[in-house]
Amino acid sequence: MTKKQLIIELEKPQQRNAKLQQPIKEHTAELLKTNEQLNQGIEERKRTQEKLYKEEYRIIAEGAPLGLSIIDKDGSYKYINPKFVEIFGYTLQDMPTGREWFTKAYPDEECRNEAMSFWVNDVKGAKPGEFRPRTFTVTCKDGAAKIIHFRPVAMTSGNHFIIYEDITERKRAEEKLRIYQEQLRSLASELLITEERQRRRFASDIHDSISQNLAISKIELDELRKLISSSSISRHLNKISGLISQTIEQIRSMTFDLSPPVLYGIGLGAAIEDLAEKMQKQFGIHIHLADDKQSKVLNEDLRILVFRAVQELLFNVIKHAQTQEVKVRISLARDRDNIKICVEDDGIGFDIAETDPYLYRMGGFGLFSIKERLQHLGGRFEIVSEPGQGTQVSLIVPLEQHTQTTTS
Repeated sequence: MTKKQLIIELEKPQQRNAKLQQPIKEHTAELLKTNEQLNQGIEERKRTQEKLYKEEYRIIAEGAPLGLSIIDKDGSYKYINPKFVEIFGYTLQDMPTGREWFTKAYPDEECRNEAMSFWVNDVKGAKPGEFRPRTFTVTCKDGAAKIIHFRPVAMTSGNHFIIYEDITERKRAEEKLRIYQEQLRSLASELLITEERQRRRFASDIHDSISQNLAISKIELDELRKLISSSSISRHLNKISGLISQTIEQIRSMTFDLSPPVLYGIGLGAAIEDLAEKMQKQFGIHIHLADDKQSKVLNEDLRILVFRAVQELLFNVIKHAQTQEVKVRISLARDRDNIKICVEDDGIGFDIAETDPYLYRMGGFGLFSIKERLQHLGGRFEIVSEPGQGTQVSLIVPLEQHTQTTTS
């Protein structure tokens, strides 16, 4: 075999391999082309989806009833929605960065520094997805001041998405409601004081006229009885004298109910003590009164309110304690600048979660109005109770509320 023939024989396997590899190469190239086309399709689909998502987000943001903005980590505004412009009047051109926003929205330097300090601290400490709401008064482009509730949200990209809610009207309505409630409390207190003055005047008139006239009539009748020897007439005179005595006692009880003179003459502690004795006799309940005997200075308005509150509480115990033998403990103690009066019973108690329904159910307008009046005069009304464990009601009242004071 010649050299040439040998070379030809050696090349034959290579040629066969080349023929076999050619279809593989062609198929591989076809697969690569197909894969590239698939990748292009996937990328195109992603871009289309992103456009759709962005369009959906844009539609949502553009129609949102709240102001929205996106601020990048450098402090520049990247987006504001139409509601933002409607609320504040500012556009992106008016405030390309946060510095312009703070300058325009907070022209007062002190307010601006406060808002910037909160913002910087919140940005430093915020975690992605975390809300850190704040409320500030903002100056709009037209000069109007609006109360805005800010809800900034940190994003994973480092940007911040902020929601702006104009709560100006709500805050004004809340302030009007607060003023209205305060006026109602003031009116309720004035009504109570006016009613008490009328009670006191009426009780004084009864005492000065009817009681005195009856007392004089009884004395005259007793003198007349001494001059009459007839036993039958004496019996009638005795009966009349007894009726007069009974009427005098009823009038005394009536004047005490209307306006206890000891409340004005001696003080709150003595008036509550008399009240406890009277209710023990009348209703057969056991009342224990504890007084720390410390000086308690209350003005006339508060003395009247506290006395009527204790009276109302005792009546409620009688009506609602639902025990055969009611035991009540009343304590009067001084606690720094306050006087604390506790009325505690061993009745059925109630669920403390129903405090407000209890106020209405137990005393109608009485206890509810007492709570409102106490709040108006700087005091507090507290209830502690559990089902089956009785009830404790505490009245905490400032010792000095006005310049006019009287020692209890």
